[in-house]
Amino acid sequence: MAAVISRLTGAAVAGDQQPPIPGWVGVGISRIAVSTIVRVSAPRLRASDASGQTLDDPTDTQVHDLFAGLNARWPFAIVERLDREPTGQFYFQIHLDYVGDQDPNADEEVDIDYDVQFRDGGPDKHYRARITGAYTIAGKDLAYIVYTVYRAWRNEDPQLETLLSWELLTSDS
Repeated sequence: MAAVISRLTGAAVAGDQQPPIPGWVGVGISRIAVSTIVRVSAPRLRASDASGQTLDDPTDTQVHDLFAGLNARWPFAIVERLDREPTGQFYFQIHLDYVGDQDPNADEEVDIDYDVQFRDGGPDKHYRARITGAYTIAGKDLAYIVYTVYRAWRNEDPQLETLLSWELLTSDS
């Protein structure tokens, strides 16, 4: 540990000698920084959107904001599990679709649907559902439903299977 501290800080530390840096405390014979946290583990989740924004281990608020920011120019977002094998085969994705006749000059809210998909290990476990205005969960709007489904996926909640009418994607679907 002393060698690591020395490399990180440039401070010379020998044995269980106190490093010459304020705010450091001892743990056994090693010393660690209280004010500096160095990530030693890889992120478990990575969220990204069509604009290229990427977030490692995003908070609920960050994912909510990512989903809420979808629009005609940047219509999709993906959250991938990075702690599973095979890599790239565990993810949740949403795509925003504008539906119906949209009049850009009209002062009215546009109609949107969401395509929601999740993959749980490979192409034989890739599911899709469409969330339209016909869906309600406790009278909430579509964005709330998308976020509820995402949280169920993230938490590996068995209720995920019953929240929407999922269809298994096949190579010809």
